[in-house]
Amino acid sequence: VGNLGNRPYATGTPAGAISAIAVAQTSMPSESLPIIQVEGQSQFPSKFQQWSIVPTTTHSGKIQYGDGKGNNLDACRTFEPNELTGLILLVDRGTCPLAQKVKNIGDAGGIAALLGLVDDSRLFSRQESTWSVSIPAYMIQQDHSEATKAILASNSEARCTIDPAESIHFISPTSSRGPGHEEAASIKPELGAPGQSKSAISGSGTTTGSFSGTSGSSPMVAGAVALLLESNPNLTPAEVKARLMNTASRYIWMNDGSELAPISLMGSGELRIDVAVTTPLAAWDKETQQAGLSFGFLDVSEELKEITKTIVVKNYDTNPVSLELSSEIRAVTSAVEMVLPPTLIRVDGKSTFEFDVVLRIHGDRLKGNFMNSGEGATDSSTLDENEYDGHIVLNGSGYEIHLPWHVLPRKAAKIVTPIDSLIFDEDGNASVELINEGVGIVQMRAFSLIQLSKDKPEGGRGDGQPTPDLRAMGVTTYPVEAGYCSDNESFVWAFAITTWERQQLLLSVGVEILFDIDRDGE
Repeated sequence: VGNLGNRPYATGTPAGAISAIAVAQTSMPSESLPIIQVEGQSQFPSKFQQWSIVPTTTHSGKIQYGDGKGNNLDACRTFEPNELTGLILLVDRGTCPLAQKVKNIGDAGGIAALLGLVDDSRLFSRQESTWSVSIPAYMIQQDHSEATKAILASNSEARCTIDPAESIHFISPTSSRGPGHEEAASIKPELGAPGQSKSAISGSGTTTGSFSGTSGSSPMVAGAVALLLESNPNLTPAEVKARLMNTASRYIWMNDGSELAPISLMGSGELRIDVAVTTPLAAWDKETQQAGLSFGFLDVSEELKEITKTIVVKNYDTNPVSLELSSEIRAVTSAVEMVLPPTLIRVDGKSTFEFDVVLRIHGDRLKGNFMNSGEGATDSSTLDENEYDGHIVLNGSGYEIHLPWHVLPRKAAKIVTPIDSLIFDEDGNASVELINEGVGIVQMRAFSLIQLSKDKPEGGRGDGQPTPDLRAMGVTTYPVEAGYCSDNESFVWAFAITTWERQQLLLSVGVEILFDIDRDGE
């Protein structure tokens, strides 16, 4: 999909084609984020400090903040000998070197160190070689550190467990973000895979070099396709894509471990070819034949908008399977909900089964419209605010598959008027009533119509850059006081131009207006 990073609509071609598998870059297994489990709160990710001791076994013990008495909270001072025996110590980042803290903790008998950030900085690990440390160290986010402190305030005997085998994978910060182009209405990227490895250097004989990016992730998926077809040569291209997407690991995080990655950044999840080969099930959208449910970019002026899609589930095994349906949404919201059938579904051997899902969008509960194609075009936070996504999960008979879904709804107005023409009075004045029947706020300005243009037929896909199809042009005049444009009172003109088709981010249109001042037609 490209390496433009976390920017809206940054996925490139040819990955944008519906038939292609658009691949994002995920972390290498050695870069995964270890999981910390503190008694009394949910698991959270951490950043292992590469300069500390690599753990070979699970560390479990009582957790303590500083010396447990409100002192030495950043571990920049030494502790008493054996003061921390068997403890996992939480300390603040502070001002002294991280390795100095970890050395002080290890020298006093601590078995592991949690380095809590004191602001909203991203997790990091940098080389610190001037201090000799004897224990593993992990950096954790500020909110996780504060939550742990709150637990210790009420339970000084709380325990912590760090299992080196439990970790999470994350999306590369350079991997391009979707979603699919507005017109295509598709989920892009669709699948993630590790993309950092060694590659042969052409013409060098035996020399290799580092190679990374989504260009390194795509061959991983290509190899997985070959393995899947080797196990079942009769799969169609759409079924191959579905099998890979349905069985991907959907718990992929942002690279700082702060939250799960959005569908528009990681697609269905990270490739798991072993699961794809051994799972005799696939599911896809009946209309699009895609394993991702894209509801597209929508204008929602109604209080309630419902969109129905039909899901096809195929069983490749001879034995029937019973599957329970559930829906996951990445962020808690009352604006969007996925409605599924209330019962189990049964898919007989060597057959398919269809069921409907309904996306309900409560227009009056949507947030404001934060995205724009101007100065905020590359701001991912605006896409975070306006998009909704999740997974439909099918689980049973020893198998689990899922389909990612995504929607980008716009809280819209709907302007109507009870008249279709204006009647002017003797002074040349007329009025028109504008009624907003939509849930969104509208900002309007009036322009005098100059010209209309007929709707031209749209070109086909692949016809190249389309010709902007102008619909109407208008002008309005604003008076300007003397002393601005000239010594005399003056005015400025503002023009409005509309097109028959909506302007889209990747197909922006520039318009030049030329004035025939001397009216010579040139």
